[in-house]
Amino acid sequence: MSNESEAPGEKTGVLAHLFGVWYPKHYVVGIIEDRSDADRAADALRAAWRNAGASEDAVRLFHAEDAREAIRQTEGSYGVAKRAMAALSRDLGSEEGVADQEYQAAVNQGQNVLAVLCPTPDAVERASAVLAHFKVRHLRYYGALAVTDL
Repeated sequence: MSNESEAPGEKTGVLAHLFGVWYPKHYVVGIIEDRSDADRAADALRAAWRNAGASEDAVRLFHAEDAREAIRQTEGSYGVAKRAMAALSRDLGSEEGVADQEYQAAVNQGQNVLAVLCPTPDAVERASAVLAHFKVRHLRYYGALAVTDL
């Protein structure tokens, strides 16, 4: 077997490595190229969550090097069934698969992934409003049943 066919980042996707799940339900996820911009966006989200009486722990920022390390540390920890499901989803061009490929490419290019837990529609709106002030690409909300581009 070649390493290419067994590459866990390719079979499970970057979100599975970062969140432990293929589909991070109720999260708003986006890419911010510049590290300092990503830090400022995360700080702004934490302040907005604090002001709303929600936990700042809802905000997760993965700098590119941290994301790459998380992927490295979890390599090989996913079973055959999980890798096959993720590969099938990606190969069929599902929304989740396409999004995950974009996040993987961003991490490989040294960009940062920012995520915030948004369990309510108000939280999704709050996250969108805060992140509108930053250069966030591929911003999506992973709802209970669908992925929504924001």
